[in-house]
Amino acid sequence: EPFHPYTRGLINSSPHYFAYKDLWGIPGEPPTGEEEGCYFYYRCSQALESCRDSIPLLQKVCCERQVACHRGGIVTILQAENLKKDYRFKKSIVSAVKGVSFNIKEGEVLALVGETGSGKSTVAQMMGRLINPTAGQINFRNQSFNGSVTRQEGGIQIVMQDPFSSTSHRLTVEQTLREPLDINKIGNQEERARKVRETLEKIQLPFSDNFLKRFCFELSGGQRQRIAIARALVMKPALLLADEITSMLDPSTQANLLRLLKGLQNSQGFAMLFITHDMDLARKVADRLLVMKGGEIVEAGSSRRLFTSPCCCHTKELLEAAFGHHHG
Repeated sequence: EPFHPYTRGLINSSPHYFAYKDLWGIPGEPPTGEEEGCYFYYRCSQALESCRDSIPLLQKVCCERQVACHRGGIVTILQAENLKKDYRFKKSIVSAVKGVSFNIKEGEVLALVGETGSGKSTVAQMMGRLINPTAGQINFRNQSFNGSVTRQEGGIQIVMQDPFSSTSHRLTVEQTLREPLDINKIGNQEERARKVRETLEKIQLPFSDNFLKRFCFELSGGQRQRIAIARALVMKPALLLADEITSMLDPSTQANLLRLLKGLQNSQGFAMLFITHDMDLARKVADRLLVMKGGEIVEAGSSRRLFTSPCCCHTKELLEAAFGHHHG
């Protein structure tokens, strides 16, 4: 497990560490002159001002591991502890999520995988404040979780599975992307217009006046899902929740969208919870995996370890169904 963001970048760039995962280089260029602070400052997703001003010293973090980082290594951005969600139906109670605990680190991609009905989307909805947990605690940046984290820049945003229900056919492209900025009073009118165009460019959609005035119902499914992603990214989230976002798309559109999103994640440095039932997609993008079954996490670990040496029988069954005997 890498402890320093630079180490993680090197691992993600290596074809030898995990051959099936897509390769992503470290964004930006290394400094060419003398630096007063950390040499990784301008390329680091979790840099502080102190990182620019002084060189970090090696410090022990656990066992025999040391790391030179002012933040003590890669920091945890979100902690979920003993999350539960029950639904009451007449006289019975159905437990959709049964006490799951996990963390998400700054700048990583964590895949939450499992069969339909395993509780994956319920976890995402609790983290996105769409529903409240029956019990448990969520902390974001070491503070108790509340609804404001979804209404501010640098917070949490969610992209849902169905772009046709998550984007209104009554709104134009510009209105759809401006909506969260308008509601949360972020920037002035000129700044909001600039953010909309910049985000469309990043998501590889036109940003001309003609396209901005088009209604969402005029767009294809792939374009609407890109609009849904752009609406989330316009808020510059520190954590993006991606709930089965490619499951309604054809294979070609799915591949293009997934590679675009992973590229944006790598270049902008936000963390992502990638929720899917498709082990092949998880293998391509994830740094770590959580495997769910019946509302519980049955296995967790690095992508490399889970895909090459799974421990849980259910994980082995999912891999066998996806890849046959040769999944390593």
